[in-house]
Amino acid sequence: MLLLIVLIQGCRAFTKLSPSAESKLDYSTVTTTLLPRELKLGFIGPTNADNTVSQTGGRPALIAFKLAIDDINNRTDLLPNTTLTYVCNNTNSSVGLGIIAASDQIAEHKVIGIVGEYNSLVTQSIQYVARHYKIPQISYGATSTIFTSDQSEQYPYFVRTIPDLNSELHALARFIANQSWHRIALLYGTDRPNFYNVLKFGNSTREFGVEIVVQRAFVSGESNVDLRYQFDLIRNSSVRVIVFIGTIKDQQEVIRNCLLHARDLFSRGYQWIGVHNSMFQELYRNNSNDKIILEYHNWTEGFLGLQNFADENSEMYRQYKNRFWHSVSNDSDTLTINPTYRDSSVPLIANFAYDACFMFAHALHIMIEELGQDPTLEKHREKYMEVLKKVTFQGVTGNVSVNEDGDRSAPFDILNFVNGSLVKIGSITAEAKNLSFAQNIPYASKNLFTR
Repeated sequence: MLLLIVLIQGCRAFTKLSPSAESKLDYSTVTTTLLPRELKLGFIGPTNADNTVSQTGGRPALIAFKLAIDDINNRTDLLPNTTLTYVCNNTNSSVGLGIIAASDQIAEHKVIGIVGEYNSLVTQSIQYVARHYKIPQISYGATSTIFTSDQSEQYPYFVRTIPDLNSELHALARFIANQSWHRIALLYGTDRPNFYNVLKFGNSTREFGVEIVVQRAFVSGESNVDLRYQFDLIRNSSVRVIVFIGTIKDQQEVIRNCLLHARDLFSRGYQWIGVHNSMFQELYRNNSNDKIILEYHNWTEGFLGLQNFADENSEMYRQYKNRFWHSVSNDSDTLTINPTYRDSSVPLIANFAYDACFMFAHALHIMIEELGQDPTLEKHREKYMEVLKKVTFQGVTGNVSVNEDGDRSAPFDILNFVNGSLVKIGSITAEAKNLSFAQNIPYASKNLFTR
């Protein structure tokens, strides 16, 4: 217990607080004086520079989180009598730091909601704390199926704006079947959430008539893993389509092993497919200096996968995109998001963090302005959570709403690595009902012969 207290005190030294905010209105004119005039949201995520996922899963999300707070405070039709402030903590993708951050934000800073985390295991650890205090948590990046319907009663104060991986893997199985690839290999990392993900993917492939001929795992998060045994099994089968489920770091281990031991598995008629975690240019960049690793860059050519949808054609998104990149250049906390990434799109994870803030704002608005209930009081927390799950609004990621389990149904884009760039080649509607293709798929190999 003493150690935990010391850790929490130490954590506070690394806690970032929002600048003091001006009130939206002169509160002498507000009649609901007993309701809160200021509320605080917490951000928890990986933001340290030496963490592999900070560039994709932490820093962009923090910038979007703070941008959303500003945008909400500048609106007169959303929480007109209440100002939002914030506190943020870096987890370095650590379960222990996630627990400490959640405890500190709830007990010390009295947050009314937590936006975070990116990683499913860290998100799970935060929920253990948040559910005890009945503080809602909205994840912008945790996609594991451990939070979904069959176990949702264990996470009563959990919601996510990003679609769960069960939905994505169902869509991926649908896409594979659409391509008439009926026999595949599956390679995945062995963290606990992935165990459930693989079970769900197996169910979906069977539904669509796709056989997983070879299914092998390796230790997730480890460096210098030897995958020769797994590659030999794939090579000795007749399978030519390989699906990978795991993190960017794990996929970089797969690429490294391919280059060392199995160059034929990406150059002689094989097609690799991944989920959203794989569809980032960080796959072929050095984590320490961000420079392109040429052989990794070449490996990704033709790599296919799904990525989360953003409504980039909407006026809302275009305005948000401009404000986001302006915020990047003026943000001292997040330091850098590499200028080479500043194309026409905002990093995808940022979009879900932005919409998570607005989801909280809409729920708080209903509680305060429509129901006249103080969400900071414990007796109103269950009602607050009920309202949060019923919120629906148009966000930068499309229509935002969740089911009773806190899960969201949303479409996915189909992407292809072409000359190092991610090219959208098609899309899959929510619940994988329909597929559409904008152009022909440039497969990894012209002699991809197995169907």
